[in-house]
Amino acid sequence: MKKTLFIHIGSFKTGTSALQDFISVNKDALQQEGVYIPTSTGKGHHELVVALLRRFTDFNARWAGYDSIKGSDCDNIWNQLIKEIDDTSCSKVLVSSELFCDIVNEHCRDHSQEIGEYISNKLKNVDVKIICYFRDIKQYAKSMYKELLKVSSLKLNYSQQLCEFINNKSIHIYPNIYLDFYSNLFGREALSIYEYKKSLLYRGSLEHDFFKREPFNISLDGFVFRNYILNESIPDSLVPIKLALNQVGIKDVAFNRYLSDMLRSSSEEFSVDYSLLEKLNTMVDEEADKYDLNFTPFVKEDLDIKSNISQESMILTVQNAIIIKQNRNIEHKLDLILGPKGGFNIKVKNKFKKLLSHFFNKGHK
Repeated sequence: MKKTLFIHIGSFKTGTSALQDFISVNKDALQQEGVYIPTSTGKGHHELVVALLRRFTDFNARWAGYDSIKGSDCDNIWNQLIKEIDDTSCSKVLVSSELFCDIVNEHCRDHSQEIGEYISNKLKNVDVKIICYFRDIKQYAKSMYKELLKVSSLKLNYSQQLCEFINNKSIHIYPNIYLDFYSNLFGREALSIYEYKKSLLYRGSLEHDFFKREPFNISLDGFVFRNYILNESIPDSLVPIKLALNQVGIKDVAFNRYLSDMLRSSSEEFSVDYSLLEKLNTMVDEEADKYDLNFTPFVKEDLDIKSNISQESMILTVQNAIIIKQNRNIEHKLDLILGPKGGFNIKVKNKFKKLLSHFFNKGHK
C-alpha cells in the first residue's frame, strides 16, 4: 500500500509559521498518531523548495538560514525526504512550507513545467495530497504588503505594490496560479482548500483545525502549544515610518533631499490609487469561481493603510535613524528613534524597537 505525502503549501500569512513550529515541537506525539514529520529538511521544510528554485531558476531571493543551499544540493535533499518516507512505518507523512507557492511566482513560472516534472518523478511512488488555507484577497494582500515591507527595503506604497501584483500576475493576489499548478500535477481531487478565518477555524486555531480534519482527525489535547506570536506583522500605524526608512535606505547622502521632499509633499508620497478598484474586483471575481473561493470585493477604504502618527513624527524618526547610523551605536541609542517627541505609546514603542532591531541586524547599515 502506497504511503500518502501531505504537502501543506500555505498560503502565505495564514499561520504557517505557527503550524510549522507546532509540528516540529510535537513531531514525536504526531508520529504516535500515525503522522510522520520528516526531519532531514529542517523546521518548515523550506529546503525542499529553496533547492528546487536554485537548481531550475535564477531566482536569487534570500531566505533566512538557507543561504548555503545550492542548486546542486537538490537531488540530495529530495532523496533524503524519499528515504524518510520509505523508512517510516507511518502511512501518512506531512511536510509544510508556504514556499511551495513560490514555485510559480512571477520570477520562476517559466520553469514551472520542468520543476513539476522533477517533483512528479521524485514522488512517483507515493500518493500526494495538497493542503492549502487561503485568506480573503483584500486581507491577504494587505498582510503580504506589510510582510514585504517588514523584511525588505521595499519603497512602494500599498497601492503601488498592488499595481505591481496585478501587472506581474503575482501569486499573492492570483492564487489560481499555484492551485492550477498542483491541480495539473496531482489532480484536482488531490487539493483540499480551506478558508483561513479565525471565526471558522476549529477552536479558533489553525493547528486544531488542520489536524481535526480528515484524514488526520487528531485531537490535540495534551500536545504542546508555545504561547507566543511568530512572524508578527507591522502594525498599520508603523507602516508609514518603515516606508520612510526604506525610502532613504538609511543612506546619509539621500537624507536631506528626501526630508525636503517629505516636507513639501507628504500627501503625494503616500497617495492611494483608487483606480485600482475595478481591476482588483474583476480579478477577485475571476479567481473566486474556479475553486469556489470566498472572496469579497475591495472598497476604497481597503486601499488606504491608516496611521495615527504625524508627518512630523515620521520625519523625526527618519532623522534620528540617520543619527544612529552615523554614530554606529545602535543598541545604546535605539530609544532615540522613539523618543518623547515622537508621540508613541509604550506598546507601539516596543513593537517598533523589535522591527528596527530586525532591520538594522539584517545588514541595512
